[in-house]
Amino acid sequence: MSQPPPPPPSSPPRTLAISLAVSLLFISSAILLVTATTAFMLCYCRRRRDRPGSESGHRVPGTTPSGGTDAAAAIRSVPGVETTLPAFSYTPQEGEHGGSALECAVCLGAVKEGEMVRQLPACMHVYHVGCIDRWLAAHQTCPVCRSIAA
Repeated sequence: MSQPPPPPPSSPPRTLAISLAVSLLFISSAILLVTATTAFMLCYCRRRRDRPGSESGHRVPGTTPSGGTDAAAAIRSVPGVETTLPAFSYTPQEGEHGGSALECAVCLGAVKEGEMVRQLPACMHVYHVGCIDRWLAAHQTCPVCRSIAA
């Protein structure tokens, strides 16, 4: 008697193929979602960082987007500062400052005779014009005593 032929090898169950396809679809979707979210956040942060005044939504008068200052614009933006803080040529007085040279507290350099300076009216401190203009673009007080500048 002859034996019946062996049954053909069974094909993998169809449910396994469907489960594998669903799993791959789920993993691909998750990877795509994470990639898209990361790309969006990078673009958002880069745009926010590059926008002028992004920290507080407002720029300090006289500041530039790169973080520098435009001292002239800052001084012009405060009404009356030009008349309150006039510039003049420095001339040392006899016995002034105990015989030592006057020092600009902003740049820590000596104020030499003939240099253009500004004197703050509240405290009478004297500074180079460029130095105090840059300081006042970011602050409203004297660099030394912190009294209101104008």
